[in-house]
Parts: sequence; C-alpha cells; structure tokens
Amino acid sequence: VAAAGEPVQITKDNDTYIRDLQWSPDSRHILYTDRKNRIVEIDPFAKTVRTVLQCPEQEIRDVEYSPDCKWLTYSRPAPNKMSVVYVYNLSSGKEYPVTEKWYDSSSPTFSSDGKYLIFTSDRDFRPIYSWIEWNFAYTDRSGVYMTMLASGTPSPLLPTDCESLNIHESEEDTAPAEADKKPAKGGKTAKEQKDAKVSGKSSVDVKIDVDGLLDRTIKLPIGGSRSYFSDGKKLWYRDGRGTQVFDFESGKSEQCSDGMVIYRPGDKKALSTAKGKWTAVNFPSAKVGGGEAIDLDNMYTTVDYAQEWPQIFDEVWRAFRDGYYLENMHGRNWKAVKEKYAALLPYVKTRLDLNYVIGGMIG
Repeated sequence: VAAAGEPVQITKDNDTYIRDLQWSPDSRHILYTDRKNRIVEIDPFAKTVRTVLQCPEQEIRDVEYSPDCKWLTYSRPAPNKMSVVYVYNLSSGKEYPVTEKWYDSSSPTFSSDGKYLIFTSDRDFRPIYSWIEWNFAYTDRSGVYMTMLASGTPSPLLPTDCESLNIHESEEDTAPAEADKKPAKGGKTAKEQKDAKVSGKSSVDVKIDVDGLLDRTIKLPIGGSRSYFSDGKKLWYRDGRGTQVFDFESGKSEQCSDGMVIYRPGDKKALSTAKGKWTAVNFPSAKVGGGEAIDLDNMYTTVDYAQEWPQIFDEVWRAFRDGYYLENMHGRNWKAVKEKYAALLPYVKTRLDLNYVIGGMIG
C-alpha cells in the first residue's frame, strides 16, 4: 500500500500459489515461498522479483531472514529424504548445512542478537517397550537444539567463571563512557548502534563461520517444541502447558503464561492469549500478568458475496491447475472448463449453489 493508501501491484502473472509472505526485518524486501518449491525475494521499491533457490523435492515452508537481512535459514530434504537445516548467504548465493543428513531437523530461527540458530531435531533415541509387540519403540525423539554461528561464540550453557566476572565488573567502573568506547574489531560503538536504530538499519551483524558449523550444536534442556523465539539470553517456547521461558544463565525453565505468547523480535510488546482473551503485555521475561485487554466486541467485517464467491471459484480452479498430479490434466483444456462453469456464477445465490458449480467444474 502506497503512502496515499492506495494498493500498488508489485508482481503479476504468477504461475503458481504464493505461500508465507513476510517482510525482511529492515522492511526493504518481501520474501515468499510457493507451490513450485521456490524461495522468492521481492524488492517492492524497484518492483523486481528474483528466485533465491528452488528445492527439487518439496515446498520450503519454514524460511526466515537473519536479523541483519544478509542470511536466510530454512529446512529442505537431503537426497536421503531427511530434512536438513541450512543457512543461505544472500550475497554469495551459497547455502551451508547446519545439521547432519541422518536426522530430521526443521523449524530453524535466528536469535534476535544474531548469535544462535535454534531448531527442532529428531535425534533423541530413548527406546521403550512397545505396547503392541515385544520390541523397542521410539515415541519421543524430538528435541530443541541450538548452534553457535560464530566459532568464537561460547555455549551460553557453560558455567560462568565468577572470578573472571568480578574482574570484568570492577573494570567497568573505571571504563570510559559507553558511547566513547572503541568497538572490537569489526564491531560497532554504542553511538553507532543507536544511530542505526534511528535510521531503521539493524545494529546486529550476524557472523557465521561455516567451518565447523556442524560441530557447534548443543541440545537445550527443555521439552520438545516447534514454536520458539530467543533474544540470545532467554528462550520462549510453547508446550502442552502454555508458554515457558528458559534462562540460558540459570539453565532453568519457568512458566510464562498459561496460553500462547506471540512476539516479533524488536517489538516492546507481546500478544498473549489465554482462556479466550487477548492481552497486550510488555515483552515477558517471567510470568505474564495484567496488561491491556484487547476488546474484540466491536470488530466487524462486511462480506460482499458477489465478490467473494467468484474469488473462491477462482482459487479452487487454481488449486487444481497447480496441484493436479498430471500437468496436462489428462488432456483437459482447463481454461475452457473454467470459462464454461464461470458463466453460472452470476446466478449463484447461496453457498450451496457455489458448491454445486465448483463440484461440476472439478468433476
């Protein structure tokens, strides 16, 4: 949508379904996946479209930008059909595996500080006796794992050296002002980080050392989950009890909410839902309580069936065009079939009428 509020068309003549639209963290690009197994990046300002990569096996559904927008992470099948997590350098066009091809791994996400990659992997082998036959069964293989992206980044689960910590704290007392400190090699001063935030640019610089990347993976001592986010110090994840928060320093988990907490890195608020109520809360570190209740009673929508039903009809037609198991559809002229049955749409008065027309088309 342009500044004046009018929609602006960026792409046209798409040849398949578009999935999972998402903005880059710097709001300069749009990323999506589609039913032709592609990852596509759009520059909405230049109105250009480029295919980042295409998977020969299946759709990629869990792609995500790094905080600095220079990398992507996703999972896709290896030749042995096991799902492997990758990171992809948008500048060089090269991808690098983060996990081995011997275990199914998926749902990768960067921590908001750009130091870690968190993902789910089915590599826990804890056999129990099967209830069906006298044999071993593996019922709970999934765990949450984390990879340190830079070779110099230590595991956050390592015990802290208290003596070194005290020395570090005493040095801070006589250290120069934060804004005047000289950054480490390749780093940024506090003032530069502040200026970056003002300009909309990310102050995070994600460094990935691909050598030894597979060997820098640790398992987090939490239950299985496929929904999580991290700021580099804590990990929020959902399980059967609600939302939990795991502290890297203490190594302990704490109940954060009885329901679901939805958070987007960089925001100061999170959306909490529990017992059928939605609440806007400050970014949670422990228990979620209070907050501003969101009133949904006055939310209405107007449905124009005369416009909605032709769209539903078109979507069904496209679903068969893009998803039918034979590209030639057994010799049927699918465009002609659409035109034949679309002539009945002006006479559709109920959803049952629409179902009848759609059933005739796909039959």
